[in-house]
Amino acid sequence: MSDDWTPAFPGQRPPFRPGNKWRVGAGNQLARTHGAYSFRTVQPRAERIVRDLLAIPELGYLAAPMFHETLWKYARAQARADLAAEWAGKMPGYEAFVSPPGGRPAAEVHLGMEVTAQNLADKLGLSPVWAEFFADDIAAAWEQIGGKPDALG
Repeated sequence: MSDDWTPAFPGQRPPFRPGNKWRVGAGNQLARTHGAYSFRTVQPRAERIVRDLLAIPELGYLAAPMFHETLWKYARAQARADLAAEWAGKMPGYEAFVSPPGGRPAAEVHLGMEVTAQNLADKLGLSPVWAEFFADDIAAAWEQIGGKPDALG
């Protein structure tokens, strides 16, 4: 493409090429609503969630292979729910409860993501009620990774 471009009709904008002031640059976030469906936004948060959970000695059983897939599903679901909560939380007044044209209210989007994350948390034994229900799986996981440390009883 040559540099001597001229518009074909009045008001035509120049092509989007390097150096064009209207060209969208790397890292553009202008079209992002909340980022909960963006791998680039969700994955770093999910990695932090996994790292933080595995750093808690009482949750060491989550390192067992049998929990690997569910742990990552939970981390991504929780990251999405956190992003949706931040998005809804920035809305003034009741706006989070109003349906935008062709969409769902922000509060509803957040609630759906939070329910998904909580269901996965339950499967990991992260809530006290479900920890007892999954006690056999948790014990098996401790065995897979070499047994529970003595300090944890």
